Amino acid sequence: MPTSDDVGGEIPRKIIEGKTKIVYSIPDHPGMVRIVAKDDLTAGDGARKDSFPGKGVLATRTNRNVFELLRESNIPVAYSCEISESEYEARQCTMLPYEVVIQRQVAEKSSARKRDMELKTGTRFDALKVFFFLKTTGPVFKGIEVPKDDPLITMYSSEGVVVCHPHLPLDNENPRVSIPGHVLFTYGQDPFRMMEELARRVFLVLEKAWMLHGYKLLDLKIEFGFDPDGDLVVADVITNDEWRLLDHLGRHRDKQLFRDGRPIEEIIEAYEEVATVSDRFRCMNGLPTIILWRGSEKDLIQPFRDELIRLGSPAYFEEVVCSMHKATRVGLDVLDRVVAELGSRDAVIIAHVGLSNGLGPSLKGNTTIPVIAVPVDEKDVDSSLRLPSDLPMMTIMRPENAIQAAVEIFALRSPHAYMARRYVMESYWLNRENSPSFEGSF
Repeated sequence: MPTSDDVGGEIPRKIIEGKTKIVYSIPDHPGMVRIVAKDDLTAGDGARKDSFPGKGVLATRTNRNVFELLRESNIPVAYSCEISESEYEARQCTMLPYEVVIQRQVAEKSSARKRDMELKTGTRFDALKVFFFLKTTGPVFKGIEVPKDDPLITMYSSEGVVVCHPHLPLDNENPRVSIPGHVLFTYGQDPFRMMEELARRVFLVLEKAWMLHGYKLLDLKIEFGFDPDGDLVVADVITNDEWRLLDHLGRHRDKQLFRDGRPIEEIIEAYEEVATVSDRFRCMNGLPTIILWRGSEKDLIQPFRDELIRLGSPAYFEEVVCSMHKATRVGLDVLDRVVAELGSRDAVIIAHVGLSNGLGPSLKGNTTIPVIAVPVDEKDVDSSLRLPSDLPMMTIMRPENAIQAAVEIFALRSPHAYMARRYVMESYWLNRENSPSFEGSF
């Protein structure tokens, strides 16, 4: 617990204590809080409790690895830094009263199966499903009775939300209750659409990170808040308590083990395993590089830049201007320098040049880095398509698609790139079944 020595003589004030953590103010750092992880395990809305020594340390470690990865993926987070084995610092947020659940695959004991009995365990969704739940203490929200604590939000608008029982089928017999907007939207804005977008991005980053280590992320629960600048950020914690995670044998390595009454030794082993594997997320924080190589400064590059920004900047963007026709030796020297400077970073070269496009084939013949040719004019495409043997170069006409192709190559190893490309793909598959904000309503 924090003492007066931690903050220059002033004792931190306890702001709130939850089931698994305590939040303290930091007098010398207004707008920041210290979050202390407890050793407790809870299930069934706190009905079942247990603990094991070191659980708070493992939770803090996993939380640090997750939030540092999200931050490197340009996702706004409240997390700042770890300050001890069981404590971290974060921006103080005005928390929103919602739990956001993102689902890729139906778990055996998922509450979604209670709402839709036709859902089969193991069903995998091409587009992530997102659900909003209203956080309550008991079946009451600000004096309004609701069907059950933490009810499912089934509809929202500027007028407010409609909630129902989260564990009953979504039919006419499931009671609905309206929560007026003036009661709910106390922060001056309706955050649902932005929460859904960020929730999808968070899941995709973590899905790939776990996938690269042989694990499968089934679902995830996160929370949001407004930071002191009024920005919406991913807040609270993301630990082994907030997701369902399977190993390569299909075994749960998450809190489901506790829910199922497994021995505490098995639970401890799973939590230690998850924390250890999540340590490797730090190796994924470096961004790959897109090198746009053009023969002349007259060849326009803004469409490439714009597309990379639209995708959330999942790669560095570097430019090279050098003609391989008129200065071949210089160009090969430049290529050697570029490769040396990349070191171990992944890279893709986009060759964008006008007349007689020999740039791409010349580069491809002298490097193992993937090369994508983007002719300035379709009249000059032939020299990029009709290539001799052993020159595996791609040719793409649209600058935007060339950027996405490069990002897709990076997505093989980069959670950020995977998120950027997969988010675009899944945006075309959204409907009323999987998107709370589709056409403005559930």
